Amino acid sequence: MAQREAGQINFRVWPQECEHPTDIGDAHVLVESYPAVYPKPASFGPCTTADQCDAWKVLSWMRGADEQRLLAESFSPPQPRFGRVEGVSFWDQVRFEGWILGVH
Repeated sequence: MAQREAGQINFRVWPQECEHPTDIGDAHVLVESYPAVYPKPASFGPCTTADQCDAWKVLSWMRGADEQRLLAESFSPPQPRFGRVEGVSFWDQVRFEGWILGVH
């Protein structure tokens, strides 16, 4: 965290620190992902461990979504009608609880 505060690493945690990655300029965006929700890619690339294959799976999905111009849409989660805390805005709840990228 000291490197971030010193300006050596520029990132924001989505959705806790920004509603949309376009709000943060040239910073990196850290997101939570859950590899089981992404489709299996045609190729797993140069992975040798399960963790590397999971990362490749998420990367493959992100590249495909970006090529189809759908990646930005993934950072705008739908507002479900159920499971909400009454009296708390949707984005305040998401900032507190988080959101898994790619889950709609």
